[in-house]
Amino acid sequence: MSGKKPLLDIDEKLNLIIKQNKNLEKKVLEQQTIINELNIENKIIMENTLKMGKHIDFINATYEKISKSYIFRNIFN
Repeated sequence: MSGKKPLLDIDEKLNLIIKQNKNLEKKVLEQQTIINELNIENKIIMENTLKMGKHIDFINATYEKISKSYIFRNIFN
């Protein structure tokens, strides 16, 4: 022999592929869990953003009404 490493037989190759596949499956499941958690957080952020936008619209509309009111115009003019 020339000192070369013997080639893996078919069963060893298949076992290595199966092992790698199981590791990949585990990583995919972990990533999917992270994606699901991020989607939930994103949904919460979007809901809160919409609520804040509605609140700002309400404040702006209220300010507009107050600034055009009779009392407000007479106090500051």
